[in-house]
Amino acid sequence: MFRIQGLASVLAAVCLTVFLSSCNSAPTVKSDFQAFQPTNPNNAVVYLYRPKSPWNIKSGEYPMALIDDKEVGTIKYEQHRVLELAPGRYNLRMTGANPEAKWTLRELEANVSLKAGQTYYFRIAVSRNTDAENITSPTVYVVFMQPVSIKDGAHEVSTTRLADS
Repeated sequence: MFRIQGLASVLAAVCLTVFLSSCNSAPTVKSDFQAFQPTNPNNAVVYLYRPKSPWNIKSGEYPMALIDDKEVGTIKYEQHRVLELAPGRYNLRMTGANPEAKWTLRELEANVSLKAGQTYYFRIAVSRNTDAENITSPTVYVVFMQPVSIKDGAHEVSTTRLADS
């Protein structure tokens, strides 16, 4: 009996260690990531990306990205898109109102001003709002489109893969 209990304790410890190490593991930098160099140095570079999240929340869903109502492609889980745009003001929108999108969450929209020679990062993130969850609304999702610092954005984008590649 002691041998079975001892084996069960060892197995439980191994399983717990594997589970906990997977929760805290940092995303892996993709070896093929190269920062985009604009063809015109007077343009701005915009990264739209959806990094890995804890528990892979809504990983099977993805919005269509639009710049001034022109489709630029879907933003799937652990992927990024890079755009080269002339300086100016743009309306950036993430929507599910498109046949190519698979997005049941609310639309995201932001007006952005881009400057020549600058790089911008926008993270699309989904999380759970456990404070709002109750018996009538068991799972409440919160979705964000966040501007991110160059340092953090470059690191996070390096952990994703280029869309359509």
